[in-house]
Amino acid sequence: MSTPEFPLNVFADLVLDANQLVGATTYVTGVSGSGKSNTMAVIAEEMIDLGVPVAIVDVQGEHWGLKTGFEAILAGDTTRADLKLEPAEYTVLAEAWLKDRVPVVLDFSGHDDEERDEALMFFLDTAWMIANEVRQPCLLILEEVHELCPQQGFGETKQSKRTKKLLIRYAKQGRKLGIGLVAGTQRSAQVSKDLISQARTMIFHKVTFEIDVAFYKR
Repeated sequence: MSTPEFPLNVFADLVLDANQLVGATTYVTGVSGSGKSNTMAVIAEEMIDLGVPVAIVDVQGEHWGLKTGFEAILAGDTTRADLKLEPAEYTVLAEAWLKDRVPVVLDFSGHDDEERDEALMFFLDTAWMIANEVRQPCLLILEEVHELCPQQGFGETKQSKRTKKLLIRYAKQGRKLGIGLVAGTQRSAQVSKDLISQARTMIFHKVTFEIDVAFYKR
């Protein structure tokens, strides 16, 4: 059987409404190399162009390039970072994101899991309080969300459970404060279903793992 041919621009007319991203949860999934991170980067850039401040939680250090096109703040333990912060100091990034409306990238590629989860907890706690005050549209992007908000049994720790609880709160109640959430992953089966169930929009790229294919089918 010959392989069917499709025009290269088959998705050229795909349009996402910004109003469907702000104040809602969007889920992006696909294996490495399938375009998932590029999709999320494009969403971030387009929303910033529209004046919506974006915060990216970057587990693998893929989004440092945001600084090349925008006046963004990059925090992390890397040579590219503008700031190197202790976990409790990540509150200043939440203030920059929501009070000063500056795009921020939390690059956790140089942190261990415990330090990452602690820093993210401080960031999310502070951001929620500020968002409740300012009530302005904003967007939180989570890369490799299966590491940040795992399904029960997939590497949870006491600290990660606290962070997971906060992320699910963002997914379920962030709309009331104007917070949009974009969550991306390679492994859908490992992501908390409490978060996935809140997604209004789902963007599926290629998957190969059988258990993740089964998730697609559902």
